[in-house]
Amino acid sequence: MPIHYLCPVNHQKNMATRKYLILSALSLALVFVFSSSCRRNKDCDLVVTVVDAGTNGPIVGALIEIAPNQTSSNGNLQSQIQTANTDNAGVATFTFKLPAILSATVTNTGSVNAPNPTLIKLEEGRSVSKKITCS
Repeated sequence: MPIHYLCPVNHQKNMATRKYLILSALSLALVFVFSSSCRRNKDCDLVVTVVDAGTNGPIVGALIEIAPNQTSSNGNLQSQIQTANTDNAGVATFTFKLPAILSATVTNTGSVNAPNPTLIKLEEGRSVSKKITCS
């Protein structure tokens, strides 16, 4: 048997090194667990701007309804329906919990014609901007 295994000083150094490595690995594991991607913001934000095609100016007070483009009566997607009025800049904002493909319907556009419903794809954790032009 080699002499360095019998020396108490070397044995104490080896034990200290092992303890250090074990504590380092444990600390790294804890950091990994508590910084999990499960806690990231995964909301889907939508910013809709409604403008007049003739003036390219904002349409204030237009009512925007964001809803699923549901063609069958299977399931209940009412939780995905949101409405908002545009502000002085012609902008309305929405936040959804899940990604989806939704339909935006604009009404109350004043003297301009409201466009046909517009499809919008929401992406997880991203902000989507959509410009809707009324003629």
